[in-house]
Amino acid sequence: MSAPLGRMSSTSEANSAQGYKVRRIPAWPGIEYQRVESRGTRRKFWISIEGSPKLWLLKFPRPNNGEHWAEKVAYEAGSLIGVNCARVELADYEGELVTICESFDPANWYEIHNYLRINRELTGKSSSYGDEIDWVDMDVSDSRFVAAGNEVLSACIENYDLSPETRFRQHQHSVQNIIDAVKDFAHDAGPISLEQNRVIMQGMASLALLDGLIGNVDRHHENWMIEYGTKNDEDYVGVAPSFDHASSLGREMRDSRRVRILEADGILEYIKKGRGGVYLSESDERAPAPLVLAQWLCNRWPDDTRHTLERIRGVDDSEFRTIVDRVPSQFMSDVARDFAYQVLVTSKAELTRNV
Repeated sequence: MSAPLGRMSSTSEANSAQGYKVRRIPAWPGIEYQRVESRGTRRKFWISIEGSPKLWLLKFPRPNNGEHWAEKVAYEAGSLIGVNCARVELADYEGELVTICESFDPANWYEIHNYLRINRELTGKSSSYGDEIDWVDMDVSDSRFVAAGNEVLSACIENYDLSPETRFRQHQHSVQNIIDAVKDFAHDAGPISLEQNRVIMQGMASLALLDGLIGNVDRHHENWMIEYGTKNDEDYVGVAPSFDHASSLGREMRDSRRVRILEADGILEYIKKGRGGVYLSESDERAPAPLVLAQWLCNRWPDDTRHTLERIRGVDDSEFRTIVDRVPSQFMSDVARDFAYQVLVTSKAELTRNV
């Protein structure tokens, strides 16, 4: 049985009234357009925002799709369970409801810095940001880079297929291959200690448990990254913040289908039908649902999954209700709220059943 629907009471209405801020993104010249983002299939581009030293990825949802609210709720859920996620905000861009995601790639900081410097040199004028950004505060002393999962795997697996067609059905994107490739990549970039290796493996496991909690089916080999370089004058390797969680929480459905599943108590069945992006082994015909993968990992690597699993268990269901209810109504219907909440609490119950 799934948890009670928990439709909005006076308490949840109060929580909803304290909803997430929707940032107003003006058209040019209020934002500075940087470049189009090539990964993925959705319309998106990098922008600079007044007062922020980092770039933000502005992403448009597909028509009749809740990708904007799903990305925000997933970020908030990740924050609840202690998973390092790239910051996501809801936004309104010229009347279109979108999300903006803060860049964690240090290279983007250099890009915006150089963009504004060149603009000043060419025009003799500051950008629309004036002098609000204090570049002295930017952390440019460390040499840090990020490598996407397909780059990590291709560095360690001979003839790894990087063609765009394999993004979603790459059988070599399997659990053991990922573990081996990340360890090899980390040691090549390091060397690293046993403790550092443990932290990296726990970080990778946390991504899978977050996916299991929210039903994120889009963890293909471009949707995770490894950070590396120097930090405090020492070699550093770690798991980059998790990102791109829009394919989760039933975002793809119309409310009529959500109602049918809710009334039939079919949330768990829906969750387990999902097809993820990580294979249990290369020989498998299809990748398992994210929840199934997360449970499999918890059984086989308890030391690496225990910390995040205990964080999930420690979150009260009412906290999940609150993060869903805080999404403004123009982004998300009440039925979508109930459905997303049910995905979260049902997945939590399944993950923590034997903890």
